[in-house]
Amino acid sequence: MIGPMIGLDTNVLVRYLTQDDPKQAARATRVVEEELSENVPGFIGLMVLVETVWVLQRLYGASAEESSCGFADAIPAAAALIAGCSKTLTFDRGAVRAGMALIE
Repeated sequence: MIGPMIGLDTNVLVRYLTQDDPKQAARATRVVEEELSENVPGFIGLMVLVETVWVLQRLYGASAEESSCGFADAIPAAAALIAGCSKTLTFDRGAVRAGMALIE
């Protein structure tokens, strides 16, 4: 049985991923690796995910070129899938790499 979820804010994710502040990184690591579990999962909201990507790209120089599609295309495609949509239609040929269907 799944218990209550624990929401994570952008700064917790960034500290965990970058390990750039020793004290906060240690606390974030403890939360992610010891407090979260299959029974008490973590929740990352859409805005937190968007902010995290922005921070990692803007402040830490993370490359967006590691994926085959743009993050801006992947978010609506994934959100539609989670909402139960059978497909997401687009005119953007590049968004097809994110799983969208091209209207021709």
